[in-house]
Amino acid sequence: MQLGLIFSGPPFPPPAQWPELLASARAAGIDHVALTVPWGWVEIAPGDWRFEDHDRLMDLAEKAGLGVTLRLSDSAQPLWLHRLEVDAHQRDAGDRPRLSQVHADAPAGLTPGGCPDHPGVAKRLAGFVTTVAKRYREAKALRAWHITPVVPEACWCAHTLSAWRLWLQQRYSSTDPLNRAWQRRYGCWDDVAPPRDQHSAWPERRAWAAYTRAQAQTRAQTLQQTLRAVDAKHPCWDVGVAIDAESDLRLVTQASTASTSTQAWLEFPAQGADAARRLWLAFAASGAALHVSDVADAVAVRDARARQRETLSTYRPAAARSGVWGDHAGADAYRDAMWRSGRACRQMHEDTVDLDGLELLIVPGDSVIAAELEDTLDHFVRVGGTLLLEAGAGAHDDAGQLLPPNERFAARRFGLLELPSQPTPDGTAIAVHQDQLHVQLRAGPQLCAWQGGTTVATHALADGDHQPVIVAASRGDGRVIACGTSLGATDATAPQADFDRFVAALATLAGDDAALTPITEGALTVAGSADSRRVLTVAPLDASRASALRLDDAGTAQFSELIAHRIVPVQRDDSGARVTLPPAQIAVLLAAPATTTRTRRARTVAIKRKTQRLTKPAS
Repeated sequence: MQLGLIFSGPPFPPPAQWPELLASARAAGIDHVALTVPWGWVEIAPGDWRFEDHDRLMDLAEKAGLGVTLRLSDSAQPLWLHRLEVDAHQRDAGDRPRLSQVHADAPAGLTPGGCPDHPGVAKRLAGFVTTVAKRYREAKALRAWHITPVVPEACWCAHTLSAWRLWLQQRYSSTDPLNRAWQRRYGCWDDVAPPRDQHSAWPERRAWAAYTRAQAQTRAQTLQQTLRAVDAKHPCWDVGVAIDAESDLRLVTQASTASTSTQAWLEFPAQGADAARRLWLAFAASGAALHVSDVADAVAVRDARARQRETLSTYRPAAARSGVWGDHAGADAYRDAMWRSGRACRQMHEDTVDLDGLELLIVPGDSVIAAELEDTLDHFVRVGGTLLLEAGAGAHDDAGQLLPPNERFAARRFGLLELPSQPTPDGTAIAVHQDQLHVQLRAGPQLCAWQGGTTVATHALADGDHQPVIVAASRGDGRVIACGTSLGATDATAPQADFDRFVAALATLAGDDAALTPITEGALTVAGSADSRRVLTVAPLDASRASALRLDDAGTAQFSELIAHRIVPVQRDDSGARVTLPPAQIAVLLAAPATTTRTRRARTVAIKRKTQRLTKPAS
């Protein structure tokens, strides 16, 4: 893992200070510097390029023995752009232009700049990437590129609408199949308008969301390809993750899903244990590089890295065994509950479904289950997976049309019929009493009963009757659990401890056992390993309180805590093994080597078996 210095600017510090800054950075153990190349700073007029600052900094870095990562940014666009591309302004849903200005956070150019769908803007941006890549591809100090294309707010300008309609034409060829799918009577493509607010029809909303995702990915790939066409030798890193005062917990929750080319950016002072803590977070996020903004920070991080070099060099986060489908608030609530229960969680979208190694998949309400994914989910259950479907999951077809209950995924594949939903009063609760689990779950604004399967929970009606609102059905070696309300979306607006307990019990039922289970409320844990030794990262939600956590490995006698350099004993009582941590922002526990190899090997074998079952052809 590389240690880098963020060389602030442009505007840069006074040039007379550059040699001393870079020399002191190298002396502090920094490997390379990160230089931002804003489009608006280097192209002051069309084709008039000014690279004097960056040329000199590249030369000085080479002389100081430092590598350079060049960060190409379009967040600050040329001041002349709108003068020449007069129709390039982004427009909001009310067709009002978003005016650009020199922003305090990006003073090197205009923000937000032109719409990336504007052909003139796209061509000029590609020219910027090409020009910079040609200039520095042979520079001896160059180590990597880092392209950070800005993902703009949704735009409703004429160029975006044209791109949206072209995207639809590629999917439907003509308005006739689109009309059949959406149940519309569009006479021509110019009449097909994107949604403007939350009251827009479902097919248009679904298609617009898919288009914006596809376009963002296409833009990033296009810029990468533009750079690769000029320089295929140097690596190009993904967008970085900033480590700031509020993002510790977010970084921990990304530990098992972050790209191996992620960069972590340390953007404020850190000394002593705080430097070690942030260094560890960068590694827990699988970072390829940790960048600091001050040489003094580099000294602290360098010392922390030296002390933990052996552990850090072999650290790998544990693979997620539970997953959630979707990127909306309801899906996020399930993901966060998983992390609070000590489990990694793989969050995915319908375009990127990856079930390898998973024991549990949660599909929140209103998720569209495309026809080509039905066999995949069916096979996942038959080979031993657990599938949770909220009300409304699979209720719409690929085009966004509402399906009759008997034609929905749960009914056709598992014999679970979703009955019509009814509005529920505020505070309506669903009581679940199963084995050791006794929870009251807050229902969403709508609640439906299910027909078929085995009843898990009921809801009392006004006449005293009870209707099954959570049911389960077996299929092959696995099971499907259907819930008649949107538990995730409800918890997202008003979190409750019983929802966390329900999600943890669901994961345990599916076979995803947590390495550490929080006993006190409010701690996130991430399991990993280093040289066959278990590593547990614990991030309390309240750093002023002690954290008590139950341990699933009774053979571990003690842990070494890597941040504060202390021994943490494992306590035992009738309820099992536990560890208690004093108040702190984060703790990293390294288990003794002899007691964790067997446990880790057993987990690895279990995951491999699960993967083999999932990849076995359906019979």
